[in-house]
Amino acid sequence: MNCKNRLNLLLLSAAAVAFAGLGAAPLSAQEGGTIRGRVVEASSGRPTSSAQVFVPGTGRGGLTNTSGEFLLLNVPVGNWTVRVELLGYTPMEQTVTVASGQVVVVDFQLRQTAIGLDELVVTGTAGGTQKRAIGNVVTQVRMAEATAVAPGASVQQLLNARAPGLVVMPQTGQVGGSAKVRIRGASSMNLDNEPLIYVDGIRVDNANFQGPLGASRLNDFNPDDIESVEIIKGPAASTLYGTEAANGVIQIITKKGRIGTPTFGVTARMGTNEFANLEERMYTNWWRNPATGEVQSLNLATAERLRGTPLFETGIIQNYGVNVNGGTDAFRYYMSMGYDHENGIEPTNYVRRFNSKVNLTVFPKEGWDITASTGWTRSTIGGSSEGSGGGRTWGSYFSTPAHLPENIAAGSPPRRGYRSWVAELYDEQLRDEVLARFTGSILVNHRPTEWLTHRLTVGLDEIRKNNVYILEKTPLYLQFSPSGLGWSESYQTNRTFVTVDYSASVSRRFLESWASETAVGIQYYNRATTSIGAWGSDFALEGLRAIDATATRSAEGSWSEETSVGVFVQEQVGWNDRLFLTAAVRADDHSAFGENFDLVYYPKASATWVISEEEFFSLPKVSSLRLRAAWGASGQQPSAFAALRTFTSTVGPNDAATVTPSSPGNPDLGPQKASEVEVGFDAGLFDERAGLEFTYYYTKITDDILSRGAPPSMGFSGTQYLNLGESKKWGFETLLRGTVFASEKAALDATFSLSMNDSEVVDVGAGETSLVASSTWGIEHRVGYPLGSWFHVKVVDAELDATGKHIRSSMMCAGENGATVPCYTGSAITAPRVHLGRTIPKWEGAFSSTLTLFDNISLYGLMDFKLGHLKWDHNERIRKSLYYIARENMYPLEYDPVDIAAYQNSASFGAAYIHEADFAKLREVSLAYTLPNDLAAKIGATRATVSLSGRNLMTFTKWEGMEPEAMFGGSSFVMQEQNQIPQLRQFVFTTNLTF
Repeated sequence: MNCKNRLNLLLLSAAAVAFAGLGAAPLSAQEGGTIRGRVVEASSGRPTSSAQVFVPGTGRGGLTNTSGEFLLLNVPVGNWTVRVELLGYTPMEQTVTVASGQVVVVDFQLRQTAIGLDELVVTGTAGGTQKRAIGNVVTQVRMAEATAVAPGASVQQLLNARAPGLVVMPQTGQVGGSAKVRIRGASSMNLDNEPLIYVDGIRVDNANFQGPLGASRLNDFNPDDIESVEIIKGPAASTLYGTEAANGVIQIITKKGRIGTPTFGVTARMGTNEFANLEERMYTNWWRNPATGEVQSLNLATAERLRGTPLFETGIIQNYGVNVNGGTDAFRYYMSMGYDHENGIEPTNYVRRFNSKVNLTVFPKEGWDITASTGWTRSTIGGSSEGSGGGRTWGSYFSTPAHLPENIAAGSPPRRGYRSWVAELYDEQLRDEVLARFTGSILVNHRPTEWLTHRLTVGLDEIRKNNVYILEKTPLYLQFSPSGLGWSESYQTNRTFVTVDYSASVSRRFLESWASETAVGIQYYNRATTSIGAWGSDFALEGLRAIDATATRSAEGSWSEETSVGVFVQEQVGWNDRLFLTAAVRADDHSAFGENFDLVYYPKASATWVISEEEFFSLPKVSSLRLRAAWGASGQQPSAFAALRTFTSTVGPNDAATVTPSSPGNPDLGPQKASEVEVGFDAGLFDERAGLEFTYYYTKITDDILSRGAPPSMGFSGTQYLNLGESKKWGFETLLRGTVFASEKAALDATFSLSMNDSEVVDVGAGETSLVASSTWGIEHRVGYPLGSWFHVKVVDAELDATGKHIRSSMMCAGENGATVPCYTGSAITAPRVHLGRTIPKWEGAFSSTLTLFDNISLYGLMDFKLGHLKWDHNERIRKSLYYIARENMYPLEYDPVDIAAYQNSASFGAAYIHEADFAKLREVSLAYTLPNDLAAKIGATRATVSLSGRNLMTFTKWEGMEPEAMFGGSSFVMQEQNQIPQLRQFVFTTNLTF
């Protein structure tokens, strides 16, 4: 079945669900009664807004307003149960009798649940399971709460600092840019370290592209459509996801319809992006006139402002969204549309994105429910031309007074101090990513008996992406490059994910207090990727843009397909609904495995005990306590062609096409395997006013897939992939949240998280002690040290002559075990590369708090930090060792001879550019005001909220570069900054209306 047919099938299925729901029989029409009341918090008496109040079996329901009040009209006559649900609180029910034309008043006092033991978790289980029954930690991010306070953020930004153990590391401050996502650090020396991404139970593309258009596919989804995000953090929790899940799993759960009359929501956001404190942060560069000896300096940001051509502009943020949801007992719906119009600080950097979402659920008969979810995304993201930071950053960060008008020769291009081209020429380049994406699924749940439940999920994630790069032949371009005739490039990638997931569960009770659930399942995943690239250079005339209009053209293309099939069986035994024991095993096969490799098996075992529900339990101030432990395994498959013997096409005798050996392949190649032990507890404190989660984990990774040069005897010149590597990692995660104080007039809620991750390389195979990940930057996987550590030659002592030139014979470097050795032996550098530190943060955490006043004013703040890692400042190296434009180059005798000696040797002594990158950021601040109900009613709204929020407001760091978070390059472990735009400061005004 081709992709178009799959799409049509999903659309027809969604339509069928909709018609089935519309055809569901409504309640008989009759004059009913009214139920009204108020919902407040039990501890403080404060009203709770947005709580769902409904009467099961009637289709009547709604949400509480800002005063906690609700009103349900035309409730049928009879005895009914009224139910109230709100995340973070224990659901409540009351029975009422409704008479024709009468009003029934019923009030509720909801109690907070600090650790939410009865909340439903869908990630990492065979089916939806209460949190109390899961032996591993599953972190939930309530996205609706996050979007209420975060200014115009993406999914990646909203996940940052909201889940301990999950580290989001932005690549650049360009709008539409991506970030690396790591769960519990890195798990592989050579393979991808990104987690799997699921949306409503189907696997979706988790690509995290790097480079000038490093857009992450995770950010294609509209945060306003997401109900929550569940994060499972390691093999102990991801066993049932099998191969590919060793890096953890992120499950996005989108919003579904609720029982009640239609509720319409309208959201509008407007704001700004800006380069904070530009002139203070911009590098001042220097130049010595060789003719006169005069030293000049230049801050290009200041110079361009004074000229009337500001280096960067203020980007405008606009975001608009509408949604509707509602439903009955038989049919529920959620539909939305959203549009993003965001500009960065460069004219060429922007995001234009349209999203739509339709979720339909129908209950056609007893024991059946069918949910169809469809999402469409159409976007254009504009990037820049140099690195991941833009041509303006290259031109300004590395500007030089030598290129000022008074210093250049007559007839030279008017660079105005820019390093290469002026800003206007960079702006003439077109670098766009055009994306069309469809994500859809059908979920069928069937409960034929009380003891049997089974479900089928079928889904499709389809991406059509085209990257276009064009530089036309223009008068300005010819002024800088007289021989330059322009170019045009196009790279198209089509990727399709297909998911088929079936599971069945049999539940039964025995001996009164015991219950068991046996689950079996099978999953099928297929990923197909087609890539086509074409490029051409040299336009004959101005105004031409097409590749066909170039004089020199070429093209390339590739296609790959991967298939994975897995089956599992799981047994869970529960005692008195508070002690649960679980065991499971999964078997996987994957098309990327070698032909001699058989199935791989992943076991799992866990235990959880809600000990606070035992009669003997008594701990002061501890109102609830759950102990948990889990052990499990998962893996990661090789790349698509790693196990195969490959050949490269070439030109043979008489210009005939032929092939030459490339890689010998490895028929025995299997997956990387990871096993993990996880123990922890969840505690509710001070009558559930606070909650504490703590988890310790230890992970062992074996059979890591490493590449080695093929033996010459095999007749292949390429590399061979082998299961050689072994490493381990360990750490802890803790999360404390609760209410500091609460009254009817004011409340203060706070959250603090802290996590630590450490690792050690155990083996790199073949009797070696080190595997070089990047010789240029000095990153190695060395036995006995953390994964991806910095190793470089470090100068510790040096002398300069009278002119400021280093004296080579005096240079001393760090040796092994703290020794000091000569840097040079003769003309060769013989000092060893020594360990300097980690590339990935060892510590990360966050603190947030919300102050609520008078039920309608709230002040929110979030500060996060990342500690214990180093980065390479390549801006420093370019300025001081390549272009020699730093003040140190002009006046070397005023600085430390150790630094000067390193700078004068380019990157040979790379330790000089590797620095501490610890930082803390005031990430978000938001002030929100909810209008009184009578004011909202004047515009026809049931709820109206306005807010002003800021993002990336302050950074506290010793890092001397532009941005401690910035990262250049696509490797998992290459952490460096090079002419990137830093994280932009944002201010956003938001209006939310509910009708």
